Amino acid sequence: MPDHKSKIAGLRNNMEVIYHHRSRGYLFDVIGPYKNIGLVYENQGQYDYALNMYKMALDMESKHARANYSDIADLYNAIGTMHKDYADIADLYTSLGNIYCSLLQYDKALSLLEKALNMRIKLHGKNHLDVIDAYANLRILYFSQSNNEKVLMMLERVLNIKLKLCGKNCYEVTNSYTDIGNLYVLLFIFDDAMAMHRKALSIGLKLY
Repeated sequence: MPDHKSKIAGLRNNMEVIYHHRSRGYLFDVIGPYKNIGLVYENQGQYDYALNMYKMALDMESKHARANYSDIADLYNAIGTMHKDYADIADLYTSLGNIYCSLLQYDKALSLLEKALNMRIKLHGKNHLDVIDAYANLRILYFSQSNNEKVLMMLERVLNIKLKLCGKNCYEVTNSYTDIGNLYVLLFIFDDAMAMHRKALSIGLKLY
């Protein structure tokens, strides 16, 4: 299996080859390799390098979106592609936010993860699986800060979305009750923990 250095070298080479085709309309294809290199660096724990790659991808993604949708005449034909581009930008905000969280730069992480959340809400509405993922990333950030009140808030928002998406009796709702119950155990609030786990058990028995 190739090591991290050879993976990065291959991705860089791919990026350089694609970059030469910018004039032929392939600018968007340059963004993927930047993301991939950033991901490899992130997996290595080289967060500064990962951050640089994600920032370059985000900068190109933003310029690409502005270039494509600044002309009003092309706007309606571009709506489908615009949604994809904005979703990709939200992904980059998420990646950057998670990097800053790993670097313990929580203020920067929070700003980026909130941007990602707001973009996903604008794209999909408040009740969507991508919005659940955005809340999950914020929950991890708040947990890293030992901000249990905010952690609980994120868990409850996820639960409410799941209830609207799939109703009271589904495994996803069971998982949310379990997560909230586990948090209450960590906080030594055992009565509330018991209530949450009993709700999870009740649903599980109905689905069994």
